[in-house]
Amino acid sequence: MATEVTIQDAIGVLRRSLAGEVTIEEANTLFSSLSNHSEQSVQDALHAAVHFLTDADVRQSDPEYDRLQRVRLAEKLDALHRLAGA
Repeated sequence: MATEVTIQDAIGVLRRSLAGEVTIEEANTLFSSLSNHSEQSVQDALHAAVHFLTDADVRQSDPEYDRLQRVRLAEKLDALHRLAGA
């Protein structure tokens, strides 16, 4: 049975993704635990983290793509903070 992913879990993964401190496997594990999560923004944020991590090679070769993906992930992080009331 999947464990409920909290907003704080998602915030942590996004922060660590931006800092280069999370693995694709870790993000995928959390993302696969989302089947019953009621907050679409948590699902969207973790999906964005997985996408960000899997596109590391593209981001490395294309600075503008890297910038856009980092902005997108930061926007997801801001949305989660608002949802959490932080």
